Amino acid sequence: CERWAALGVTTAGGAAQYAVAPVANCVKLPEHVRTRDAALIEPLSCAVRGYDVLKSQLGAHVLIYGSGTMGL
Repeated sequence: CERWAALGVTTAGGAAQYAVAPVANCVKLPEHVRTRDAALIEPLSCAVRGYDVLKSQLGAHVLIYGSGTMGL
């Protein structure tokens, strides 16, 4: 792909002090959503998706590796 790009890979990402993103990649937050809560939307969605894919059974053992945002 000649024009492949990814935030955080080919340009500064979300951990940078400043980042530039195409407007198509941006979503305006509703007034009732606090910035500090919005910061957890993506990590939480990844964890929920992983749980859904796992299809864990009650009483099953699951390893949660890492103590970062998603591991907690």
